[in-house]
Amino acid sequence: MTEAEIVRGNWIDPDAGRIPVGEYAARWIAERPGLAPRTTALYEDLLRLHIEPTLGAADLVDLTPARVLSWRTDLLESGVGETGSSR
Repeated sequence: MTEAEIVRGNWIDPDAGRIPVGEYAARWIAERPGLAPRTTALYEDLLRLHIEPTLGAADLVDLTPARVLSWRTDLLESGVGETGSSR
């Protein structure tokens, strides 16, 4: 079954999303060399202050829309602005 899915291009590695959100996000920022230094610093601050503490250790595969919505709601209720301006 798996071999046929690979040949058809339909196979998805079940371990593909087994990377922590924080690690993935840090790598994503680092792999954007065209970002302005201030943008890079902003993204790094947002990651450190708002993503890492709550979602950083969670694997990407475990993120659901409901979990992200709950995380965002908690941030907004704690006074963090929609753009992260309350750093």
